[in-house]
Amino acid sequence: MKSFPANFTAAKNALSGSSPLWILKITAGGVDYYLSDTEETFPAWNGGVTTKPWISKWGALSEGLNSGRLDEIIQADMGIDLLVDPDASPNIVDLATTYELEESPAVLYLWFRNLDDETDPPQAIFSGFIDDLSQPDETSVSITLIDGTSRLEGYVGNKLTVADYPYADQDDIGKVIPIPFGTVGRVPSVCVLSGHVTYISSAISATATSFSVTDAGTFAVDSVLIIDSETVLVTEVDGDTLTVTRGYDGSIATSHSKAAAIWEALNTFDYIASDVPVDSIDKVVGVVGDAELDITEVATVYTGQTGDEHPDYPGKAVIVLPGFITVDQAVDLLVSDTISVDDAIEVTDSVSISDAISVYDTIAVSDDIDASDSGHEHTGSTIIVAINPDGLETSESNWVFGNPSNSHDGNLDNYDAVKANVSNVATFSFVKPLGYTGTPVRFRWCATHGHATYNHGFYLDGRTVSGSSTKITTKISSWTSVSSWSQIQSETMSIQGYPLTTGYIALWDVWIEVEYSTDTSEATADVTVTGSVTKTGTVTKDGTVTKSGAVIKTGSVTKLGTVTISGNSTANTLIGDEVLAYVTRSATISEQFDELLAPAGFSDLLIVGTMPDGYALNGVITEYERTIDWLSAWAFQLRSWFRLTPDGPRLFVRPDSLTVTKQITAIRLKDDGRRVLQRSKVARSMIVNAINLLYDRDWTDSGDSAYRGAVTSSDAASIATYGEREEPSLFKFDFVTSATMAASLLAFYLAYYAVRHWQYQFEVYLDHAELEFADVVQLDFLASQTGQITEASFAPGNHDTCDTIALTVIA
Repeated sequence: MKSFPANFTAAKNALSGSSPLWILKITAGGVDYYLSDTEETFPAWNGGVTTKPWISKWGALSEGLNSGRLDEIIQADMGIDLLVDPDASPNIVDLATTYELEESPAVLYLWFRNLDDETDPPQAIFSGFIDDLSQPDETSVSITLIDGTSRLEGYVGNKLTVADYPYADQDDIGKVIPIPFGTVGRVPSVCVLSGHVTYISSAISATATSFSVTDAGTFAVDSVLIIDSETVLVTEVDGDTLTVTRGYDGSIATSHSKAAAIWEALNTFDYIASDVPVDSIDKVVGVVGDAELDITEVATVYTGQTGDEHPDYPGKAVIVLPGFITVDQAVDLLVSDTISVDDAIEVTDSVSISDAISVYDTIAVSDDIDASDSGHEHTGSTIIVAINPDGLETSESNWVFGNPSNSHDGNLDNYDAVKANVSNVATFSFVKPLGYTGTPVRFRWCATHGHATYNHGFYLDGRTVSGSSTKITTKISSWTSVSSWSQIQSETMSIQGYPLTTGYIALWDVWIEVEYSTDTSEATADVTVTGSVTKTGTVTKDGTVTKSGAVIKTGSVTKLGTVTISGNSTANTLIGDEVLAYVTRSATISEQFDELLAPAGFSDLLIVGTMPDGYALNGVITEYERTIDWLSAWAFQLRSWFRLTPDGPRLFVRPDSLTVTKQITAIRLKDDGRRVLQRSKVARSMIVNAINLLYDRDWTDSGDSAYRGAVTSSDAASIATYGEREEPSLFKFDFVTSATMAASLLAFYLAYYAVRHWQYQFEVYLDHAELEFADVVQLDFLASQTGQITEASFAPGNHDTCDTIALTVIA
């Protein structure tokens, strides 16, 4: 019910002495105009107001369902006729032709003349906008008011476009960037940074270095491409013909079939999981055919919250995956979970030897022993050591990176910012590190790099290193084999940006790792031993003998754990185009509605009634629909009606049982003494007696198969009376994830719509002006029937018609 001040309430309830006045406020050119059917002055209200007597006829302010669909939004409208005052400047025609009257709100007020406008000003009964405007003739203008639903026609969501994301995956162009609400799993992210993809025009052999593709697109010289599991380097682009270096970056050149996919290798692939910030991204999954692989460990996620934003996509939840990873690479690289094998093998044979051993023999040894094995060698082990300039025999000045005019010892407390588009070379002049012996086997390069600003990728000794916004250490995966320390002497290593840009790379430390063998000793000698040995005494040995060897156990081994594997999109890689995010974005129901209402200028949704425990909205907007359609669907899935009132947006919860808010003892009579009362049953089309309610939607799918939960029921008595009536499209509840909530909704809607209710239409006077849509009333004039108001229509009177309210009540 509407809430009015005490004096206003007393005036509307008075049987005499209170004369009502209706006032319409419109705005044109930033000026407010107050219109009525008579001229009235308000000294205090809104700084002093005098109404213009332009209203010739008030229509009825009606509110209700547009067409009776069960899930449709409730809307209110009102027609008004105005006179063209030739003496007024401006008059209504001037305002209508000079300004866009539809752009500003229109408010309808009710007041009683025995009130003081300073202490009891007019009360807003309706607020909305001018929907239609026409001039039937030169003396009159007709307008139609409509509530704020006319401002809810805008579509929700942003579509992925090439203009905004020029390097987006072509398959995702045109899709709505997801907007999640609540806790949602399997949100299909959109790829906003991916390598160009094309296809080989004809099959190629393992030795072919030039071939045609469907579309060379953005490929350029020095582009690194992936064909199946082979990497190639582009050396020339001529139209759609590529010349390449085969078997690049340690891959193996193989033949490829016609139409094999070719992808541009990038350091990262970027996906937007949400167009707005989220609380958390709890898991990342890649889809490969029918398989889904947990790739959380190799993904970098940004929630979009302040302090956790990707610099290129502020305010959005982003998933960054490492560069292109093939099946062959991923099998070796990305097994990253704890694996527990629960076959405990226990060997417990305790061997005790406790017999006394007595030796009384005199042992004489007089043999000449000749040991002259000159080929004896002690086998050593292989050790990997990290060698920094501090451990070199030569001057540290030979260790250079960054600006060649500067020299560094490689153990920097601060970084050295290296231009990404300049080749930076470090030179070494040494034989071997101090204090190390043995023989080197192989070596590789390592670097500590990364910075929030200087975060570009680069080549380290010809190997690609991904950029990082935090300080990390990277060791290139390929080793260079050597057999002596002298082979490493004067070794050079270049650092060059990848891709070439005008940015910088933050280098904190660069060093070399050497694996060397410690087998250094040989002995050649002749050994002669002579003499006699005498040993007497008793030898006793007690204890446990540990037995070592092969233990064979038969049985089954249980392996516990998850294997995480990653990659990117082709048939021969692990991760396809589809990357799914499990996100949490906590918000109340009111906050979720307000988010959709805000662009239209509405806020502060009020929930009228008590929302059942556990009711919540959990889902994601991935379809391009109007705001009014989303609000209607949400309200229906919350067992509620949505309504715009003069006090703001409202969500009216439909209760299990009706609680009376006001009793109506009498209604208006016609001149002949008969009551203004109609009674009928609701339309047959509103009967639903069989419901198959689908819920818990899989957002990667569509149609009925997209729902992982279903509850079904029917009303046998209703079916026997009316035949089976079902509305399948109404009960696809994609924002419902709880089985308990789904069961509750099914029970409520079946109980309500399986019955063909009586509908009463009657008229009352302004003493019931506080009644509005969804109020529960007791009809004392009809044997105390109880029902809910589905329409409240105000009809302002004139000189020969009283002010009335027409109510429609479903009992």
